[in-house]
Amino acid sequence: MKVHLFKYIESAFRAWSDGSADRDVALNQTECGYIRDNITQDKALVTCKLCQKLINKGL
Repeated sequence: MKVHLFKYIESAFRAWSDGSADRDVALNQTECGYIRDNITQDKALVTCKLCQKLINKGL
């Protein structure tokens, strides 16, 4: 099971608080763009190749 890097997206949190977006969409945003259950903010634990590529680029 892949672990993805969490990305805070303010507009998604605002949409969730307004009630126009689901909780999963707002809270499970990843750096690679997928909405996943397995997320972390610790870059050392990331196993997703796309997220790792973005980490190595410094984004």
